[in-house]
Amino acid sequence: SSKSVFIGKSLLKNLILDGGQSPIEAAKLGCKVYHGPYVYNFQEIYQILHRNNISKKTRNIADLTKNLLIDFARSKENNNKFNTIMKNLEKKIMFATMKNINKLLFNEIK
Repeated sequence: SSKSVFIGKSLLKNLILDGGQSPIEAAKLGCKVYHGPYVYNFQEIYQILHRNNISKKTRNIADLTKNLLIDFARSKENNNKFNTIMKNLEKKIMFATMKNINKLLFNEIK
């Protein structure tokens, strides 16, 4: 089966300043994440996901349908690739966080 999701509240123009739900959990589960243009709440996260070909912006149902059909054809390949990318991103973020915590503990941050 394909692991593709569409993130809600990302197509509603009236939510332009606070639109889009979190894509993090879906990406961690190895899903291809589709979203509309209004993702203000998670812009930085979507930029990272987009650079790694985990997320893709869609503007309408026809575009989403076309992409889902492609995903069904290569779902296992995508799922494994996305899982690896997300694990590497988690390690990178955890390392950076721990580095800052150590600086704080040793009074290196003022």
